[in-house]
Amino acid sequence: ERACTYASEKSNFFASAQCLGYNLEKGIKLTNDICYPSEDIILQQTEKMIQKSKLTVLYIAADGNHMLDKFQKHFMKKYDIKIIKYERPSNQSEGEAAHIDLYILSIAKNAIVNCPSTFSAFAKRQRDRFDKSTDFWGIDNDKLINEQNSDL
Repeated sequence: ERACTYASEKSNFFASAQCLGYNLEKGIKLTNDICYPSEDIILQQTEKMIQKSKLTVLYIAADGNHMLDKFQKHFMKKYDIKIIKYERPSNQSEGEAAHIDLYILSIAKNAIVNCPSTFSAFAKRQRDRFDKSTDFWGIDNDKLINEQNSDL
């Protein structure tokens, strides 16, 4: 969250070229909603993805608040969907657990990732390699041309 205060609408920030383009040619400005989306934006985009893709399992990968209770409250009964996150065993490092999240994000049927996140950029490149589309938080992804062979 704090890092986003340094972001500018006029330039790339961390790995934001993956959704803005290297020269911002995609016509999207890096707003706070894109850099650090609100819970409302996350819930709205997730619901749209659930409806569009008829998901039966929702995997939550986050480096902070997983919002698990909110996802369960909003979607579990309404869509008869299983909501899970990886539970790190006590003998596993946070870095090893992050690799599990990265792998799942890379192979999942659908993924919504953070635009400026360098972590998300790894998953995006892997998804591009296997022709899987990737959505970004805070962006109307229906209007975004989700080119394969990302700018990163």
